[in-house]
Amino acid sequence: AQAVPAGVELRWQGGNAGIWKIFRTRAGEQAPSLLAEVKKPEYLDETTTFGTSYSYLVQAERGKVESDASEAVAIKPEDTFPPSPPLGFAASVGTSTIELTWLRSAEPDFKEYRVYRTNPEGAFEVIASGLTAPAYSDTKVESGKRYRYAVAAVDQAGNVSERSAPVEITAP
Repeated sequence: AQAVPAGVELRWQGGNAGIWKIFRTRAGEQAPSLLAEVKKPEYLDETTTFGTSYSYLVQAERGKVESDASEAVAIKPEDTFPPSPPLGFAASVGTSTIELTWLRSAEPDFKEYRVYRTNPEGAFEVIASGLTAPAYSDTKVESGKRYRYAVAAVDQAGNVSERSAPVEITAP
């Protein structure tokens, strides 16, 4: 059992069973219940919740013959997966500002955006965080100075995405 962004991925070894029955017990439940029947020795449980403990058993069935159930495998999946970086990042000049826009995050556990800025020779630094709208106006710019910007998304678990492709622009 392994946590993946979409849930819990199960893989096992075994002979050529006709059907594999997958049983699951969720934290607080007493007995396993049938979750799925598959024809390959793998399954993706997309009905899990990060932070909840689960236990899985697998049983082979060929015709009317069933194997013993496997040993239980326990997992408590944690969200360690960063969201996708924001797309469509663009910059334009405004009146004494640089206007930044990007496409809204489609991540189901989206929390906020962070905007980064640097001059062409420096390292990126966060200049804004906690943004929920896909736009930012940088009013702290010097006229004629060149800046580079990038944006990142943050999910509810605090995972930070890669930064967007940077954009470079000269302040008005």
